[in-house]
Amino acid sequence: MDVMETYDHFWPTGDSFFGLGCAGIIEKLPPHKADGSYLFINLDGVSLIRFMTHFSAMRALSKTMIIICSPRLMPLAKYWLVEYDYVAAIYESTRSVEDIISELIVILSGKVMVKPVLRRKTDVTHKDIYLLKSFLKEKSFAVIERLHGRQRSTIYRWRRSLTRKFGVRKIEHLLLL
Repeated sequence: MDVMETYDHFWPTGDSFFGLGCAGIIEKLPPHKADGSYLFINLDGVSLIRFMTHFSAMRALSKTMIIICSPRLMPLAKYWLVEYDYVAAIYESTRSVEDIISELIVILSGKVMVKPVLRRKTDVTHKDIYLLKSFLKEKSFAVIERLHGRQRSTIYRWRRSLTRKFGVRKIEHLLLL
């Protein structure tokens, strides 16, 4: 399924339960605020690689994105919230629907929300995003070594730094539900 094949309000399109949840949220928003210019993104282990690959292309949809993600992917969602203006809000999938609706009403009313600031050591950076894509797509350390022109010890250090930022033992654990 192509990244541009989205329903009016949610991505990935095959996740009907998420789509129903988004429809329920939109139903509770004031009618003039839910005009279809928002795209709810379900960011979890299943959609992670596909989303990272197609994130910049999604900008062509000209919709404001609202990311709802699993708790372990919050550092990644926070990075996108800080770095990209078209990401309006991020929520953990464990948040209550009522909390999400009340915050979205404030955001959609045009009030500017204060975006968090990224701290260098503990938050995800642009380099981390690039490395994460490499680790998730390339399974071989030899390929990653050649790709980045670094020694194996450096690659291990980068991987260890990423696992600490996401609170997982292995990068592959980000793909688990």
